[in-house]
Amino acid sequence: MNKINIIKLILLLTLLFGAMSAAWAEDRFYIDAVNIEPGETKTLAFNLDNSQDFYGFQADISLPEGVEIVMTGNKADITLSPRMDASYTVVSNLLSSGAVRLGTFSTSHTPINGNSGALIYLKVSADDSFAGGTISLTDILFIDASDRDVQLPDFSIDLGAVHNNSFYIPDFKISVGETKTVSIILDNETPFTAFQTDIYLPEGLTIETNSFVLSSRAAGTHSVSAKSFSDGRTRIACLSTGNDVFTGNSGELLNFNITADKDVAETCQIELRNKIFSMANAKEYLVPNSTTNVTTVELQDATSGDLNEDGSINTIDLNMMIDHIVSGTLNFKFANGDMNSDSTINSIDLNILIDKIINGN
Repeated sequence: MNKINIIKLILLLTLLFGAMSAAWAEDRFYIDAVNIEPGETKTLAFNLDNSQDFYGFQADISLPEGVEIVMTGNKADITLSPRMDASYTVVSNLLSSGAVRLGTFSTSHTPINGNSGALIYLKVSADDSFAGGTISLTDILFIDASDRDVQLPDFSIDLGAVHNNSFYIPDFKISVGETKTVSIILDNETPFTAFQTDIYLPEGLTIETNSFVLSSRAAGTHSVSAKSFSDGRTRIACLSTGNDVFTGNSGELLNFNITADKDVAETCQIELRNKIFSMANAKEYLVPNSTTNVTTVELQDATSGDLNEDGSINTIDLNMMIDHIVSGTLNFKFANGDMNSDSTINSIDLNILIDKIINGN
Protein backbone atom coordinates (compact mmCIF):
# COMPACT_ATOMS: atom_id res chain seq x y z
CA MET A 1 0.00 0.00 0.00
CA ASN A 2 1.56 3.27 -1.06
CA LYS A 3 1.83 6.35 1.13
CA ILE A 4 -1.16 8.15 -0.45
CA ASN A 5 -3.47 5.16 0.13
CA ILE A 6 -2.30 4.91 3.74
CA ILE A 7 -3.11 8.58 4.29
CA LYS A 8 -6.56 8.10 2.71
CA LEU A 9 -7.20 5.10 4.97
CA ILE A 10 -6.18 7.07 8.06
CA LEU A 11 -8.50 9.93 7.05
CA LEU A 12 -11.34 7.49 6.41
CA LEU A 13 -10.89 5.85 9.82
CA THR A 14 -10.71 9.29 11.47
CA LEU A 15 -13.99 10.32 9.85
CA LEU A 16 -15.59 6.98 10.75
CA PHE A 17 -14.63 7.14 14.42
CA GLY A 18 -15.54 10.83 14.49
CA ALA A 19 -19.03 10.00 13.20
CA MET A 20 -19.37 7.21 15.78
CA SER A 21 -18.30 9.59 18.58
CA ALA A 22 -20.81 12.19 17.37
CA ALA A 23 -23.57 9.56 17.40
CA TRP A 24 -22.67 8.45 20.93
CA ALA A 25 -22.59 12.10 22.00
CA GLU A 26 -26.26 12.37 21.01
CA ASP A 27 -27.32 9.99 23.79
CA ARG A 28 -29.07 11.99 26.49
CA PHE A 29 -31.57 11.56 29.29
CA TYR A 30 -33.67 14.64 30.08
CA ILE A 31 -36.98 16.02 31.35
CA ASP A 32 -39.58 17.86 29.31
CA ALA A 33 -40.20 21.47 30.35
CA VAL A 34 -43.33 21.77 32.48
CA ASN A 35 -45.10 24.48 34.46
CA ILE A 36 -46.37 23.62 37.92
CA GLU A 37 -48.40 25.87 40.19
CA PRO A 38 -48.37 25.89 44.01
CA GLY A 39 -50.70 23.13 45.20
CA GLU A 40 -50.71 21.39 41.80
CA THR A 41 -49.76 17.81 40.88
CA LYS A 42 -48.02 17.15 37.58
CA THR A 43 -46.50 14.18 35.73
CA LEU A 44 -42.92 14.65 34.56
CA ALA A 45 -41.79 12.86 31.39
CA PHE A 46 -38.20 11.53 31.44
CA ASN A 47 -36.95 11.12 27.87
CA LEU A 48 -34.14 9.09 26.36
CA ASP A 49 -32.56 9.91 23.01
CA ASN A 50 -30.21 7.03 22.20
CA SER A 51 -28.07 5.92 19.29
CA GLN A 52 -27.31 2.47 20.78
CA ASP A 53 -29.21 -0.22 22.62
CA PHE A 54 -29.63 0.14 26.37
CA TYR A 55 -30.97 -2.45 28.82
CA GLY A 56 -31.67 -0.37 31.90
CA PHE A 57 -30.49 2.69 33.80
CA GLN A 58 -30.15 4.47 37.09
CA ALA A 59 -30.19 8.23 37.78
CA ASP A 60 -30.35 10.50 40.83
CA ILE A 61 -33.15 13.10 40.86
CA SER A 62 -32.94 16.25 42.98
CA LEU A 63 -36.18 18.21 43.35
CA PRO A 64 -36.51 21.90 44.33
CA GLU A 65 -37.83 22.93 47.71
CA GLY A 66 -41.60 22.67 47.83
CA VAL A 67 -41.84 19.79 45.34
CA GLU A 68 -42.00 16.13 46.30
CA ILE A 69 -42.59 12.81 44.58
CA VAL A 70 -46.12 11.47 44.89
CA MET A 71 -46.09 8.13 46.72
CA THR A 72 -48.44 5.19 46.16
CA GLY A 73 -48.17 3.19 49.33
CA ASN A 74 -44.46 3.28 50.06
CA LYS A 75 -43.42 3.45 46.42
CA ALA A 76 -42.89 6.41 44.12
CA ASP A 77 -45.71 6.92 41.60
CA ILE A 78 -43.75 5.91 38.47
CA THR A 79 -45.12 4.63 35.18
CA LEU A 80 -43.00 2.97 32.50
CA SER A 81 -43.59 4.00 28.89
CA PRO A 82 -44.25 1.47 26.08
CA ARG A 83 -40.55 1.71 25.26
CA MET A 84 -40.03 -0.78 28.08
CA ASP A 85 -41.75 -4.17 27.93
CA ALA A 86 -43.20 -6.23 30.77
CA SER A 87 -39.76 -7.61 31.67
CA TYR A 88 -38.71 -4.22 33.11
CA THR A 89 -38.85 -3.48 36.82
CA VAL A 90 -38.51 -0.04 38.39
CA VAL A 91 -36.98 0.68 41.81
CA SER A 92 -36.49 3.90 43.80
CA ASN A 93 -34.45 4.79 46.85
CA LEU A 94 -34.07 7.95 48.94
CA LEU A 95 -30.42 8.95 49.34
CA SER A 96 -28.87 10.72 52.34
CA SER A 97 -28.37 13.82 50.16
CA GLY A 98 -32.14 14.11 49.72
CA ALA A 99 -31.98 13.01 46.09
CA VAL A 100 -34.03 10.07 44.87
CA ARG A 101 -32.28 7.31 42.93
CA LEU A 102 -34.44 5.75 40.23
CA GLY A 103 -33.51 2.61 38.36
CA THR A 104 -34.96 0.17 35.86
CA PHE A 105 -33.67 -3.13 34.52
CA SER A 106 -34.92 -5.94 32.31
CA THR A 107 -35.10 -9.43 33.80
CA SER A 108 -34.85 -10.90 30.30
CA HIS A 109 -32.11 -8.56 29.03
CA THR A 110 -34.48 -6.93 26.50
CA PRO A 111 -33.30 -3.63 24.99
CA ILE A 112 -35.28 -0.43 25.35
CA ASN A 113 -37.47 0.10 22.28
CA GLY A 114 -36.85 2.95 19.85
CA ASN A 115 -34.33 5.76 19.84
CA SER A 116 -36.26 8.71 21.27
CA GLY A 117 -39.20 9.67 23.44
CA ALA A 118 -40.44 9.23 26.98
CA LEU A 119 -38.98 6.41 29.03
CA ILE A 120 -40.69 6.83 32.37
CA TYR A 121 -43.31 9.12 33.93
CA LEU A 122 -42.94 10.41 37.49
CA LYS A 123 -45.74 12.15 39.37
CA VAL A 124 -44.76 15.09 41.59
CA SER A 125 -46.71 17.64 43.63
CA ALA A 126 -45.94 21.23 44.62
CA ASP A 127 -46.98 22.52 48.02
CA ASP A 128 -48.60 25.92 48.60
CA SER A 129 -45.24 27.56 49.32
CA PHE A 130 -43.58 26.45 46.06
CA ALA A 131 -41.88 29.41 44.38
CA GLY A 132 -40.01 27.74 41.53
CA GLY A 133 -36.66 26.01 41.42
CA THR A 134 -34.39 23.60 39.58
CA ILE A 135 -34.81 19.87 39.07
CA SER A 136 -31.58 18.00 38.35
CA LEU A 137 -30.57 14.59 36.98
CA THR A 138 -27.09 13.44 38.01
CA ASP A 139 -25.03 10.22 37.96
CA ILE A 140 -26.96 8.99 34.92
CA LEU A 141 -25.79 5.48 34.03
CA PHE A 142 -27.27 3.32 31.26
CA ILE A 143 -26.42 -0.35 30.67
CA ASP A 144 -25.22 -1.24 27.17
CA ALA A 145 -25.31 -4.60 25.33
CA SER A 146 -22.11 -5.73 27.06
CA ASP A 147 -23.51 -4.91 30.53
CA ARG A 148 -21.18 -1.95 30.82
CA ASP A 149 -22.19 1.35 32.38
CA VAL A 150 -22.45 4.25 29.93
CA GLN A 151 -22.51 7.61 31.67
CA LEU A 152 -24.72 10.27 30.09
CA PRO A 153 -24.43 14.01 30.76
CA ASP A 154 -26.07 15.51 33.83
CA PHE A 155 -29.21 17.52 33.14
CA SER A 156 -31.11 20.29 34.92
CA ILE A 157 -34.13 22.42 34.11
CA ASP A 158 -36.11 25.14 35.87
CA LEU A 159 -39.39 23.91 37.25
CA GLY A 160 -42.05 26.44 38.08
CA ALA A 161 -45.00 28.51 37.04
CA VAL A 162 -44.22 30.41 33.82
CA HIS A 163 -46.88 32.97 33.04
CA ASN A 164 -47.22 35.80 30.58
CA ASN A 165 -47.85 38.93 32.64
CA SER A 166 -47.41 42.51 31.44
CA PHE A 167 -48.08 45.88 33.07
CA TYR A 168 -47.68 48.91 30.84
CA ILE A 169 -48.88 52.32 29.65
CA PRO A 170 -49.87 52.36 25.95
CA ASP A 171 -48.14 54.89 23.68
CA PHE A 172 -49.96 58.23 23.47
CA LYS A 173 -49.85 61.82 22.14
CA ILE A 174 -50.11 65.01 24.19
CA SER A 175 -50.07 68.75 23.52
CA VAL A 176 -48.07 71.33 25.45
CA GLY A 177 -50.27 72.55 28.27
CA GLU A 178 -52.63 69.60 28.02
CA THR A 179 -53.62 67.43 30.96
CA LYS A 180 -54.28 63.92 29.73
CA THR A 181 -55.71 60.86 31.44
CA VAL A 182 -53.58 57.79 30.76
CA SER A 183 -54.20 54.19 31.71
CA ILE A 184 -51.93 51.47 33.05
CA ILE A 185 -52.88 48.11 31.55
CA LEU A 186 -52.50 44.77 33.30
CA ASP A 187 -52.56 41.67 31.09
CA ASN A 188 -52.16 38.74 33.43
CA GLU A 189 -52.34 34.97 33.53
CA THR A 190 -51.38 34.95 37.20
CA PRO A 191 -54.05 35.95 39.76
CA PHE A 192 -52.68 39.02 41.57
CA THR A 193 -53.92 40.79 44.68
CA ALA A 194 -51.50 43.72 44.99
CA PHE A 195 -48.61 45.50 43.30
CA GLN A 196 -46.11 48.30 43.42
CA THR A 197 -44.23 49.97 40.57
CA ASP A 198 -42.07 53.04 39.91
CA ILE A 199 -42.95 55.55 37.17
CA TYR A 200 -40.09 57.50 35.60
CA LEU A 201 -41.20 60.58 33.64
CA PRO A 202 -39.10 62.64 31.23
CA GLU A 203 -38.59 66.39 31.64
CA GLY A 204 -41.73 68.34 30.79
CA LEU A 205 -44.24 65.73 31.98
CA THR A 206 -45.70 65.77 35.49
CA ILE A 207 -48.25 63.63 37.31
CA GLU A 208 -51.24 65.50 38.70
CA THR A 209 -51.47 65.15 42.49
CA ASN A 210 -54.03 62.66 43.81
CA SER A 211 -55.09 61.66 40.30
CA PHE A 212 -54.65 57.87 40.60
CA VAL A 213 -57.96 56.04 40.29
CA LEU A 214 -58.42 52.26 40.25
CA SER A 215 -60.58 50.67 37.58
CA SER A 216 -63.49 48.29 38.15
CA ARG A 217 -61.00 45.39 38.01
CA ALA A 218 -60.07 46.28 41.60
CA ALA A 219 -62.25 45.21 44.52
CA GLY A 220 -63.73 47.53 47.12
CA THR A 221 -60.97 46.43 49.48
CA HIS A 222 -58.25 47.75 47.17
CA SER A 223 -56.64 51.14 47.70
CA VAL A 224 -53.89 52.95 45.82
CA SER A 225 -51.28 55.42 47.03
CA ALA A 226 -48.45 57.34 45.38
CA LYS A 227 -45.19 58.82 46.64
CA SER A 228 -42.64 60.99 44.81
CA PHE A 229 -38.90 60.60 45.37
CA SER A 230 -36.01 63.02 44.96
CA ASP A 231 -34.69 61.13 41.92
CA GLY A 232 -37.88 62.02 40.01
CA ARG A 233 -39.68 58.69 40.18
CA THR A 234 -43.16 58.18 41.53
CA ARG A 235 -43.93 54.94 43.33
CA ILE A 236 -47.45 53.56 43.14
CA ALA A 237 -48.61 50.93 45.60
CA CYS A 238 -51.93 49.09 45.58
CA LEU A 239 -53.04 46.79 48.40
CA SER A 240 -56.18 44.88 49.35
CA THR A 241 -57.24 44.64 52.98
CA GLY A 242 -59.25 41.55 52.04
CA ASN A 243 -56.48 39.96 49.96
CA ASP A 244 -58.82 40.06 46.96
CA VAL A 245 -57.70 39.24 43.42
CA PHE A 246 -57.93 41.73 40.54
CA THR A 247 -60.77 40.57 38.30
CA GLY A 248 -60.29 39.64 34.65
CA ASN A 249 -57.09 38.98 32.74
CA SER A 250 -56.66 42.11 30.63
CA GLY A 251 -57.46 45.81 30.48
CA GLU A 252 -57.09 48.97 32.55
CA LEU A 253 -56.13 48.57 36.18
CA LEU A 254 -55.80 52.24 37.07
CA ASN A 255 -55.79 55.71 35.48
CA PHE A 256 -53.99 58.93 36.30
CA ASN A 257 -53.48 62.41 34.83
CA ILE A 258 -50.32 63.71 33.19
CA THR A 259 -49.66 67.34 32.21
CA ALA A 260 -47.17 68.45 29.54
CA ASP A 261 -45.39 71.79 29.92
CA LYS A 262 -43.26 73.79 27.50
CA ASP A 263 -40.11 71.80 28.35
CA VAL A 264 -41.46 68.49 27.06
CA ALA A 265 -39.53 67.05 24.11
CA GLU A 266 -41.14 66.33 20.76
CA THR A 267 -40.69 62.63 21.47
CA CYS A 268 -39.92 61.14 24.90
CA GLN A 269 -40.45 58.02 26.96
CA ILE A 270 -42.09 57.01 30.21
CA GLU A 271 -40.68 53.99 32.02
CA LEU A 272 -42.34 51.59 34.44
CA ARG A 273 -39.74 49.80 36.55
CA ASN A 274 -39.52 47.65 39.68
CA LYS A 275 -42.89 46.00 39.08
CA ILE A 276 -43.60 43.69 42.00
CA PHE A 277 -46.93 41.85 42.09
CA SER A 278 -48.27 39.65 44.88
CA MET A 279 -50.57 36.65 44.96
CA ALA A 280 -53.02 35.73 47.71
CA ASN A 281 -50.40 33.41 49.27
CA ALA A 282 -47.96 36.36 49.51
CA LYS A 283 -45.77 34.96 46.75
CA GLU A 284 -44.17 37.78 44.73
CA TYR A 285 -43.67 38.02 40.98
CA LEU A 286 -41.40 40.41 39.12
CA VAL A 287 -43.01 41.67 35.92
CA PRO A 288 -40.64 42.98 33.18
CA ASN A 289 -39.98 46.71 32.87
CA SER A 290 -41.81 48.57 30.10
CA THR A 291 -41.36 51.74 28.04
CA THR A 292 -44.07 54.06 26.70
CA ASN A 293 -43.45 56.31 23.71
CA VAL A 294 -44.92 59.79 24.07
CA THR A 295 -45.30 62.14 21.10
CA THR A 296 -45.85 65.86 21.64
CA VAL A 297 -48.39 67.41 19.29
CA GLU A 298 -46.97 70.42 17.46
CA LEU A 299 -48.30 73.78 18.64
CA GLN A 300 -49.66 74.62 15.22
CA ASP A 301 -51.78 71.48 15.35
CA ALA A 302 -53.88 73.09 18.10
CA THR A 303 -56.75 75.50 17.38
CA SER A 304 -55.30 78.82 18.48
CA GLY A 305 -57.79 80.81 20.57
CA ASP A 306 -60.43 78.06 20.89
CA LEU A 307 -59.67 77.36 24.53
CA ASN A 308 -62.75 75.26 25.26
CA GLU A 309 -62.54 73.53 21.87
CA ASP A 310 -66.18 74.09 21.02
CA GLY A 311 -65.38 75.04 17.43
CA SER A 312 -65.76 78.80 17.91
CA ILE A 313 -63.67 81.62 19.40
CA ASN A 314 -65.64 84.00 21.59
CA THR A 315 -65.90 85.67 25.00
CA ILE A 316 -66.03 82.28 26.74
CA ASP A 317 -62.48 81.62 25.55
CA LEU A 318 -61.55 85.20 26.54
CA ASN A 319 -62.80 84.72 30.11
CA MET A 320 -60.91 81.39 30.38
CA MET A 321 -57.67 83.11 29.37
CA ILE A 322 -58.22 85.99 31.79
CA ASP A 323 -58.86 83.50 34.59
CA HIS A 324 -55.61 81.70 33.75
CA ILE A 325 -53.56 84.91 33.65
CA VAL A 326 -55.03 86.13 36.97
CA SER A 327 -55.17 82.89 38.98
CA GLY A 328 -52.84 80.52 37.14
CA THR A 329 -55.63 77.96 36.68
CA LEU A 330 -55.17 75.94 33.51
CA ASN A 331 -58.34 74.16 32.40
CA PHE A 332 -57.61 74.22 28.67
CA LYS A 333 -54.88 73.11 26.30
CA PHE A 334 -51.90 75.38 26.77
CA ALA A 335 -51.23 75.34 23.02
CA ASN A 336 -54.70 76.81 22.32
CA GLY A 337 -54.00 79.80 24.55
CA ASP A 338 -50.40 80.46 23.53
CA MET A 339 -51.43 82.72 20.66
CA ASN A 340 -47.91 83.79 19.65
CA SER A 341 -46.26 80.43 20.38
CA ASP A 342 -43.69 81.83 22.82
CA SER A 343 -44.44 79.16 25.45
CA THR A 344 -46.10 81.64 27.82
CA ILE A 345 -49.65 82.94 28.15
CA ASN A 346 -49.83 86.61 29.15
CA SER A 347 -51.34 89.98 28.19
CA ILE A 348 -49.83 89.71 24.70
CA ASP A 349 -51.82 86.57 24.02
CA LEU A 350 -54.89 88.24 25.56
CA ASN A 351 -54.64 91.15 23.14
CA ILE A 352 -54.19 88.81 20.19
CA LEU A 353 -57.26 86.86 21.27
CA ILE A 354 -59.35 90.04 21.67
CA ASP A 355 -58.30 91.13 18.19
CA LYS A 356 -59.20 87.72 16.84
CA ILE A 357 -62.69 87.87 18.43
CA ILE A 358 -63.37 91.44 17.17
CA ASN A 359 -61.82 91.21 13.73
CA GLY A 360 -61.84 87.48 13.11
CA ASN A 361 -58.06 87.54 12.34
